[in-house]
Amino acid sequence: MTSFGALPLLDLSPGDERDGSVASRVARASAQRGPVIHARVPSGLLAGRCACLVGRDALEFAYGDGRGMLSSALGWRPLIGRRFGSAVLNSDEPAHRRERRAWAPAFATSALEQSIAPIEAIVARDIDRWVAARRVDAYAVARNFAFTVVATVAAGLPDDARVDELGRQFAQALAPPAGDGDVVANHAAAIPLRNAIESTLAAHVGALHPDGRQSGVPALLLRNDPSIDRAKLLEHLNILLVAGHETTATLLAWALLLLASHPHWRARLAQEAASLPRAGEVTLEALGRLRELDAFLAEVGRLHPPLVHAPRIALRDFVYAGVRIDAGTTIALGIGATHRLDAHYADPDRFRPERFLGADGSHGAAMQSPLFTFGRGARLCLGMRFASVTMKLALARLLQRASPLPVAPVECVHAGFWNARPRGTLAIAMAPLT
Repeated sequence: MTSFGALPLLDLSPGDERDGSVASRVARASAQRGPVIHARVPSGLLAGRCACLVGRDALEFAYGDGRGMLSSALGWRPLIGRRFGSAVLNSDEPAHRRERRAWAPAFATSALEQSIAPIEAIVARDIDRWVAARRVDAYAVARNFAFTVVATVAAGLPDDARVDELGRQFAQALAPPAGDGDVVANHAAAIPLRNAIESTLAAHVGALHPDGRQSGVPALLLRNDPSIDRAKLLEHLNILLVAGHETTATLLAWALLLLASHPHWRARLAQEAASLPRAGEVTLEALGRLRELDAFLAEVGRLHPPLVHAPRIALRDFVYAGVRIDAGTTIALGIGATHRLDAHYADPDRFRPERFLGADGSHGAAMQSPLFTFGRGARLCLGMRFASVTMKLALARLLQRASPLPVAPVECVHAGFWNARPRGTLAIAMAPLT
């Protein structure tokens, strides 16, 4: 048995974060050393040594049999702070299991079918703006769009100027420090933003009634449990907004950039998008027939998972793959590195959506590969299908209206060790179709 601390150190630097090479470096180290990598988190409140778990078996252990040894609540706390509270994303058992059951009806098939029309309305409005602008920052527009969808359709907030302001406040509160700025000072600077966010969301929660007809997850939770504490309901709303829009915004931004960068796939997906029924007639079944778009998004999520590493803290001593890891150790679930292992994917650093298609255009065998973009098992993202509906509607309707085109070489990388949020400008042009 080997102690985690005795393993050779992979000394990652802020430069590795800036140039987006963290996942590839961890993957290469894992290919040589095995599924447990002793690495250095370069920056942030979790800066220092951590144990990266890499590979299908390691992540299935972390999301499955080993999840009781790893605290999601403690792992996420330094990254999003205490004031956002805890619910589903960053709660541990048994609360996590209970909260998943409470949220689940909001993301059931019947609820998703009902969500298509309001999402379509936001898609139409935003795509009009993108095309009219002719040139956009893919991440900025994706984030605004994703926040509006989650806030209004999933959370039940009114689609008005308050949601636009909330989106700006969340973007600023969650943004990493500029350059090599002090992360502690950055958190302190966000306090006024958090106060403003909390005031708006508390007012929304306070206006809900157990016997009301309001839509959204908070209203659902209150109807099903009228005794739920309003402060706890506020935590649910906070986490829904954070987790719900960050994932979709990141994936959609990279999807737009890759559409602009790969004309062959842009043409293929435009041809497929032409088959999508007009607004008011789209169903989940119709969206499910966009299989090439499914493969494209799967490959986007493989190369640019919203979480490069998922944060955990070891709750007790345990042994994995012959390595002893002590209680209190920072654990990084190596999603990005797992997706770049030669053992799992041929030519893993290349963008090849066809790996997710069979010869007949059906979902290929790679769809059963170790894809952890949305987690796995008991920690599978509840909103995965909601995010898929949102992104597929946005991309298909966009391709019916315009072609995303590259503007210039993009100088934009991941924001850090933990996530794939772009830092910089993802500039693309929108060429209207004649």
